[in-house]
Amino acid sequence: MPESAVPAYITSLIRHFADLRDGTHGGSASRKDKEAHFEKAVQLLAPVARQVLTEMNMSLLLDTGQLTETGLQRTADGGLIASWVLSWPEQQAAGVEPIARSEASVTTWQDDDAQKLEAKMTEIAVQLILTAEIDYREDTKRPFEWRVQRKAEVEEEQRKQKLEAEPAERERRNRIEQGRVNRLLKDAAAF
Repeated sequence: MPESAVPAYITSLIRHFADLRDGTHGGSASRKDKEAHFEKAVQLLAPVARQVLTEMNMSLLLDTGQLTETGLQRTADGGLIASWVLSWPEQQAAGVEPIARSEASVTTWQDDDAQKLEAKMTEIAVQLILTAEIDYREDTKRPFEWRVQRKAEVEEEQRKQKLEAEPAERERRNRIEQGRVNRLLKDAAAF
């Protein structure tokens, strides 16, 4: 496949695998340098994430949404993360996850005294596949759970409407029946 025909995500994936192989991230080798590289990436991404989410808020949500950004933070496992989240009242009421863009430093592997990176390739492949599977399942589970909840809400609304409509329907039938009785009595009296 000519290089120009290689999709950008494949090129990025190859670059990430090379970083894993070399124990680097964007040319940085030490954890401190990798984190500095990540911090720079967050600084570059922040205005773009803000602009995109602000435009979505203005155009699609008529400025009813709320943009929240965390800034650079430490995760429980010592990594770094930054996120930008757009939420709005209807989405929160429906229990749907907000629109989020997150930039997180991922697990890294590198050569060390105990083991060469090549010996860790199985662990790396397993971690990548596991992470992708978890992300996929979470992304497919949320809409399903929302649909189940929404279906239950719609069914409850329909049940309430039916209960509210029953007395009116009963009254309508009684009026029709009474009208028939009155007409028969009137016809009988005229006969």
